[in-house]
Amino acid sequence: MWWADSSLISRQAMKVSDTLALEKASAGRFVLRGDLRADNVAALLPQLPVTADRCKLDLAQVKNVDSAGLALLLEWQLRLQAAGGGLLLQSAPDQLIRLAQISSVDTILGLSINDSRDAKENDGA
Repeated sequence: MWWADSSLISRQAMKVSDTLALEKASAGRFVLRGDLRADNVAALLPQLPVTADRCKLDLAQVKNVDSAGLALLLEWQLRLQAAGGGLLLQSAPDQLIRLAQISSVDTILGLSINDSRDAKENDGA
């Protein structure tokens, strides 16, 4: 598996589609870029690492999210928890947070609008 090979350079990007890419930034830390939508999440699911460790996913560069993208994040969270790990979402866009709130899964994913705003203020944005 590309994310488990420690001999590989620490920063690796995997293009999922023309509009979505997943990058391993460091051990246990990933960056998602692009659109997390129904037309490309199916290709991403088999690429997600499932470990007993906590994975951090930076969502600052995610532009659009729909319910399929939300479902993918929930599925990854469930798979990681089943393996004894967990998922920590960082810099989630407001669109994702609102969708999670409407779907009553924001607490499952650890998301809140205040967290997003606090992160932006701390970044100077």
